[in-house]
Amino acid sequence: MQNKTKQTYLKTLLITILLATLAIFSLNKIDLIQNTDLGRFLTNGKLIFEYPQLLYKNFYSQSFSNMPFINHHWLFGVIIFQIQKLFGFIGLHIFKIMLLIATLLTLIKTSKNNKTSFYLNIAISCSIVAAFVIRNQIRPELFSYLFFSIFLLILFSNLKKTSKTLYFLPLVQVFWVNTHIYFFLGPTTFLFFLIHYSYQNKLNFKKNKILIITIILIILACLLNPNTIKGMFYPLLIFKDIHIQMTEMRAFYTYLNTGSPFFIYLLYFIFIFISTTLLSLKKQHIFNKLLGLLGLLLLFTAARNIGFSVIIFYLITCINITNLKISTRKTVLITTIIPIIIFIYFNNYYLSNSNFGLGLNKTHSKTTEYIKKHNLKGPIFNSFGTGSYITYCLSPNIKPFIDSRPEAFNKKVWQTYNLCLTNPNFFKTATTKYNFKLILIPTKSTNISFIQDKINDPNWLCVTINKDLILFALKKEHPKLANSNINSKNIASKISYLWESNEPQNMATWIYIMYLFNHETAILNKIESHLTSNKENKILLLTLGNHYYIKGNYQKSLYYYQKALQYEHPKTELFKRLSSTHKKLGNNIKSKYYFIRYLIL
Repeated sequence: MQNKTKQTYLKTLLITILLATLAIFSLNKIDLIQNTDLGRFLTNGKLIFEYPQLLYKNFYSQSFSNMPFINHHWLFGVIIFQIQKLFGFIGLHIFKIMLLIATLLTLIKTSKNNKTSFYLNIAISCSIVAAFVIRNQIRPELFSYLFFSIFLLILFSNLKKTSKTLYFLPLVQVFWVNTHIYFFLGPTTFLFFLIHYSYQNKLNFKKNKILIITIILIILACLLNPNTIKGMFYPLLIFKDIHIQMTEMRAFYTYLNTGSPFFIYLLYFIFIFISTTLLSLKKQHIFNKLLGLLGLLLLFTAARNIGFSVIIFYLITCINITNLKISTRKTVLITTIIPIIIFIYFNNYYLSNSNFGLGLNKTHSKTTEYIKKHNLKGPIFNSFGTGSYITYCLSPNIKPFIDSRPEAFNKKVWQTYNLCLTNPNFFKTATTKYNFKLILIPTKSTNISFIQDKINDPNWLCVTINKDLILFALKKEHPKLANSNINSKNIASKISYLWESNEPQNMATWIYIMYLFNHETAILNKIESHLTSNKENKILLLTLGNHYYIKGNYQKSLYYYQKALQYEHPKTELFKRLSSTHKKLGNNIKSKYYFIRYLIL
């Protein structure tokens, strides 16, 4: 009895630690610019009953509002808008964490129902935490994670004999089809269930009315969306409308570029999944095999699918390990502990993030406040990443030119957008055609030449700039703002607060903005002066190292990189730079040494 009590306390403690870990790693402040869709989702919930055309037209675009668009996530917007309205962004953030916790607990319950060890579930569930953290934003897929987990819970429990619990699936499907495009995973997994059931039990629909009714109801549920049959088949058609390559649509290994310890852990977990699958292949039933193939297909199709793949891999890995011999099982369990230790060691990498916390990051709200205060009018040209932010803060008075929905704009529009950013003469023509009066673009945009061209263009005024956004106004349309123009003469005084904050990220932004305004000498003097009394500023040391590398002074570049090596953590990118610098200096052995260390990390 005493042992049982101790076991209960231990299990409760482990579950609490696991859920607390998930909650802590989910504390990344809501950023309406970094989260390139959230503003639009919230606006969906706010405007949907007033402007129902947003369900089937590209309502939010200023210039392309008549283009057809299937709004497959409208219900998600309605739900999160009501939560944000009642409880603010902190309440919305907590709701996100609750959805993730509910998903994790559902998966643990599913695994436990398959007679797997509790302690095995806890050890392997770290993979779920890592997958959720990698895509740590408020997205419709949060509901898909939960709905997918509920489908798996019910289907696994009905593998041997069907029950009326299957009737719950169509109800889930109704919500799923209106919250996220990944609703197709419901019918897909049910199809796998039917294949498994027909193989194991010689499926007879006449004798199994539950299956017939469930199939019909799931199909009808998929049709219960504002776009009916078009909405039902949209997951099969969406890719034909995508004409821009988004990072999340590339293969999962693109996350390697982030150097994230969470992804490194997941790579190891995927290896464990494949290994245990091969070791227990003969003991697996068809449902598991089909799910495993689906997980691999999702994984190699797009980086955004990693959460769904890991959900599948988690359940199958737990079952696989349970089917192994006891000696092999212990070996596999021990090997799962190693990456968890590495994972814990690296969590400073994440918790040191300046955006760590609960609620909304409000640092960039000053830009839209400026637009409202001075009653500035559109049309506006913007980067696709700021479209949702403009929609949330300014719509319907000012609508973006474009936003982050690759399927919402045709090929010609994306070509126009790219030419606007890369060809100054084309942008002048587009300004006349689309009547652009404002430009809003991230300060740290990759399109540096576009920003510098507008800074030096006498037809445009740089009226406000901060660490997140830069706003330009067309001079002939806003003559009263001429005195507010930010130029190379006054930029230092306008952004001095960034340097004086003595916060490394702000100082790095100061350097970047000063570079935009061609103050290279002032930057070097400021950095070298600062480093005489603050030698531990790794960002400034890296900046100097990069500067001298670009200038071809590799010896001086190496000096600053080696200084940064004492303080930089994690050192992934720094090792890569050291390797390149040593190669330029002809130190091939050291170049290979640092490149190997870069690959290891």
